[in-house]
Amino acid sequence: MTAPTTYLKGSWNVICDVCGRQYKAESLQMRWDGLMVCHGDWEPRQPQDFVRGVADQQAVPWSRPEAADRFIYLQTTLMNIFYSSRTTATIGIRVQYANTSLHELDGRVLNQIALG
Repeated sequence: MTAPTTYLKGSWNVICDVCGRQYKAESLQMRWDGLMVCHGDWEPRQPQDFVRGVADQQAVPWSRPEAADRFIYLQTTLMNIFYSSRTTATIGIRVQYANTSLHELDGRVLNQIALG
């Protein structure tokens, strides 16, 4: 490196954009971000700057609309704990899957497929 205070024909004094020191023009070089820097402040561009993401397929391969709800009504006996009286009522059970097979066991409904 030439001393910046000496005369060199065809050259001029410049200041490094990073460290602020004075150099001759031929000793500076342009960095990837457009700054004119000395040899000590020069660094290559980070290779991770050139990495591009891969598109991720978010859609499912196939789908169908949700089936309409079906309700099964059955007669049951409810017991009121506070008054110890028996009440007969009709309740509705929502069946989520169309192909759910139901079996009756001791007056209760047993579902073979777990709901959601």
